[in-house]
Amino acid sequence: MNGHKLGGAAVCGALENALGKCPVLKGWCRKEGVRHWVLQRLTAVALIPLGVWFALKVLSLTGASYAVALKALGSGFSILMLLILIPVLVAHLGLGVQAVIDDYIHDERVKRLSLKALRYTNLILIVAGILAVLRIALKS
Repeated sequence: MNGHKLGGAAVCGALENALGKCPVLKGWCRKEGVRHWVLQRLTAVALIPLGVWFALKVLSLTGASYAVALKALGSGFSILMLLILIPVLVAHLGLGVQAVIDDYIHDERVKRLSLKALRYTNLILIVAGILAVLRIALKS
């Protein structure tokens, strides 16, 4: 599996350093399939508290006016949570779609183009999300 190599290498490098000298686990994260699996699990675990927070925030704003919602989402903590949620959510989405592409697209040219389109789409989604959050922060 390819794609997401930079982020995966950073996370796996940190995990390997944290796991240290264990001879059984030494080098386990250098395999792309393992890296992908680990990142998918890490983003899934990170999304549990982020998703609960977001769902509760949205439910608390049910029926609120635009101004009240803007003020609630514009608080420092909400901005921070949204700035964490967006890239983690898009990374998790990208890892899942990448697995589908790797498993079900067999033409290498189509697979390569699909993975490239996925990376650009993920980048656009993250940038758009961050810009939207910054716009909320500046309005409140």
